[in-house]
Amino acid sequence: MSRKSDKKRKSDNLPTTDDMLNKVETIKEEIDDLLGNYMFNKVETIKEEIDDLLCKMTSKLNELLEKENDMDSTLAEKTSEYEDKYTRRANELEQAYDKKIQKLKKEQEKWELEKVKVSSTHSFESRIKLDVGGTQFTTTLTTLTRFPDSMIGAMFSGRHKLVADDSGYYFIDRDGTHFRHILNFLRCPEEFNETIEEDEKYKEIMREAAYYGLDIFMDQY
Repeated sequence: MSRKSDKKRKSDNLPTTDDMLNKVETIKEEIDDLLGNYMFNKVETIKEEIDDLLCKMTSKLNELLEKENDMDSTLAEKTSEYEDKYTRRANELEQAYDKKIQKLKKEQEKWELEKVKVSSTHSFESRIKLDVGGTQFTTTLTTLTRFPDSMIGAMFSGRHKLVADDSGYYFIDRDGTHFRHILNFLRCPEEFNETIEEDEKYKEIMREAAYYGLDIFMDQY
């Protein structure tokens, strides 16, 4: 075979331009299909990841909502508990306040009564003249009220209205024989030291001391 025939056969085997263009188009289509499938798969993967993320976020959100509900429930319980405590404390304070008000009212009423008593209290001169069974004595108001709880102390406390005679003497219907002992004791109880040897006289003085309510005199004498 000649070289010309060989060249002719080779040239007959080469693809034509159209063939080349068709091949290129075919390759482009294959590439587009490959890219399309890749992008589709990629998008689907991203969608799955997004769906998974949304599912996780929804689950987390539900957990948070449950916790919030639990917190709301706990807060409601605590609020109710504090309200109950506050109500009880407020009631206790109100009751205590009412008691104090009642106490103050009673004290005020008592004070008003005391003012009435004071306003009606009989006042004495500092110097007192006494007529004890016909025997006259002169002493002071301080001496007679030395022992306020005694009967003679109460007589001249001002709570009882005593009327003096025209000469200014207050009459006491008792035996005046032994009253000087009583009076000397009232003047200075700490230094009182009188000895009475006669039994009958001692008994008489004790009876007078008992009448005037001077138990301390009876214990000391």
